[in-house]
Amino acid sequence: MVLRSDYKDLREFAQMVNSGNDFKGQTVTLGADITLTSGSEWTPIGQGVRSGGTYTVESTPFRGTFDGGDHSISGLKITVGNSNADYAFGLFGIVAEGKVQNLSLLDVNINVTGSEIAGAVVGLLTDGGEVSNCIVGSENDDSKVIAGRGNGGVVGRMTVEGTI
Repeated sequence: MVLRSDYKDLREFAQMVNSGNDFKGQTVTLGADITLTSGSEWTPIGQGVRSGGTYTVESTPFRGTFDGGDHSISGLKITVGNSNADYAFGLFGIVAEGKVQNLSLLDVNINVTGSEIAGAVVGLLTDGGEVSNCIVGSENDDSKVIAGRGNGGVVGRMTVEGTI
């Protein structure tokens, strides 16, 4: 699956994952740079809640490979948080077994002070997931990830096992 260069494509992909299509064994490739709609709140790809060293059964993790193709996504904004401190926030909320690679995120604004799991690229990385060659921010932007704890520029929290 190749995503074109618009917000609608990325949003539809997120909705597919959040509806239960985990993309295990599949690769999704970003075909061009994407600018997210100015001021719009982003809903993470692969939503859910951490439970101990894993996540709840109601969660919908991403298990495929997302290849950013050395493109960028700009304008990621998440400031409206879920009330559960263990809810995962980021471009991807939960990545389990999957991989996110070759991506830059610019002009990131994640501010979810009630959360304990927030990262620009992935909130919760688990079950052998991997994040590689991902860059957050540049010298020309004010990218930030703010959470109560368990936050990071690239990955917020990793449990069980994984590679960053």
